[in-house]
Amino acid sequence: SIFGWYISQPQEYSLSRVSNEIQRRPKARPPKELKVPSLVLSWELFTKHLIRDVASDGHLKLLVPIGKEVVNALSRERIEDAVQVDSGSEVTVSETLPAPNAWIPGGYLPFYAKLADLVNDAAP
Repeated sequence: SIFGWYISQPQEYSLSRVSNEIQRRPKARPPKELKVPSLVLSWELFTKHLIRDVASDGHLKLLVPIGKEVVNALSRERIEDAVQVDSGSEVTVSETLPAPNAWIPGGYLPFYAKLADLVNDAAP
């Protein structure tokens, strides 16, 4: 979410199975139950309008959705609708790429190469 999270959350602790010590657990940011609503709210209030303005000015050639959680929360239709403008500029919405912090067997390098190819095709 572009707006950030400032809601304090209670600290949680767990017992380590390895060392038998009590460890502080990381806090979910944002809380999992609010992640989808926050993505949709951020999209509807800000991001969608920014993308529309840039696309209508003809400065956007390619939109690459990154992260399956983002696309699942927003829907592909919502994303494609944002780039449909009357100015005649054509914007391509690519397939979704995994988030760079996602655990991917074999690493993220093939996706960097795919992203580079997409960008080179859209703006040679």
